[in-house]
Amino acid sequence: MFCPYRDFVFALDYLINNYEWNKQTIIDVASKTEQREYTPENITSLKPNEIFVFGSNTRGNHAGGAAKLAYEKFGAIYGVGHGFQGQSYAIPTLSYDLEQQPLEEIKRDLEQLIWIAERMPSVRFWLTPIGTGIAGYKIEDLESILPKLPNNIVPTWLQ
Repeated sequence: MFCPYRDFVFALDYLINNYEWNKQTIIDVASKTEQREYTPENITSLKPNEIFVFGSNTRGNHAGGAAKLAYEKFGAIYGVGHGFQGQSYAIPTLSYDLEQQPLEEIKRDLEQLIWIAERMPSVRFWLTPIGTGIAGYKIEDLESILPKLPNNIVPTWLQ
């Protein structure tokens, strides 16, 4: 049986069983909801409750840009082009044939990420400027489809 949220279920199970969750952590995150945090584009390490969100291709060929960094440092799995992998989360911006994914498909995947992030408020998702590298979109294209983000999804390109 196909389950579109299979990656989420596995990741949630992993996080629940491997990280200390407590009421104070949830309160700490909730108290920061009025402030959005931004970070430089060069992320080189993550805390245990942080996820690196990167643009990928559906082949999972993590050969360049943020995908390569996710593969080398944050547990992205070669051959897996979507969803949770280690401390990373892939959003396909290129098809299997390495053609641009339509912006509407990328938007749908961003909405799925938001759904996940809303259910994991103590996890911070560092959103890289997906689709602006090899896929060839401009940052304005990405921003035009970007839904309202919860405070635990942090766009790395905004300062």
